[in-house]
Amino acid sequence: MITIISPAKGFNSFDYHDYNIIKKEDVSLPHFLENAKEIVGNLKSLDIDDICKLMKTNMEIGSLNYERYKDFKFDKNGIPAILAYEGMQYTAIKASDLNRNELFYANDHIRILSGLYGILSPLDSIYPYRLEMATRLAINKTKNLYEYWNNHIFEKIKNDLKSHDDKIILNLASDEYSRVIKKYLDNEATFVTCSFKAIKNNKLTTHSTISKPARGKMVNYIIKNRADDIETIKKFNYDGFSFHSEIVSKNEKIIELIFVKDVTIKPFSLIQR
Repeated sequence: MITIISPAKGFNSFDYHDYNIIKKEDVSLPHFLENAKEIVGNLKSLDIDDICKLMKTNMEIGSLNYERYKDFKFDKNGIPAILAYEGMQYTAIKASDLNRNELFYANDHIRILSGLYGILSPLDSIYPYRLEMATRLAINKTKNLYEYWNNHIFEKIKNDLKSHDDKIILNLASDEYSRVIKKYLDNEATFVTCSFKAIKNNKLTTHSTISKPARGKMVNYIIKNRADDIETIKKFNYDGFSFHSEIVSKNEKIIELIFVKDVTIKPFSLIQR
């Protein structure tokens, strides 16, 4: 089983001198490095205004990323991907608390989808960037990143699954990122999406503030418990979330696991004194 997750917009600072679990020699280069170089080469041709418009950001963020891409690096001196991103999901993953064996397990079982790098293993060396998968960046004859990446990311996951007993892709990514996989699904792997919903006023709802921490905590659960099958995933319990139900396609190759918690405000009496 391989779990796919989304990246984040924020990045952590990192220094190997302050972190001795992973050494520089443990770090790898991203699989689609040449593609990333091509994308960066395209971005380097843009001015700050173009970047702001493309990424729908303000001038401050646009300027930051203009400078990033101007001197972008592709080497093993960057940050291991699982430790690089900063956001609600990654806070819940708690990668900096994982021991060496857990990090190497993660490296075999977790994949981070990326608009720039395509797909990342947790110990791949990356540098801070901003490029969402839905960005309409035209490269060569493609009009956006979905067209550019085509089926290459999916084929890489399929190849990685060859060394796994259970041919399962566990989807903990957002729709924006999982779309680059869903379009190319075949019958060789089972695609399982975990959905996190809250019961509020007798209705099932979902929101990124609910789903992102829950996804991150599930990644932590998978790594800590070496969860490698659907039944173990169903045992996940966090912050009131527990397995509720599942939806299975006719060919049993597409499954949605629904985890639910009740956040309904309990009725109370207002007593005047």
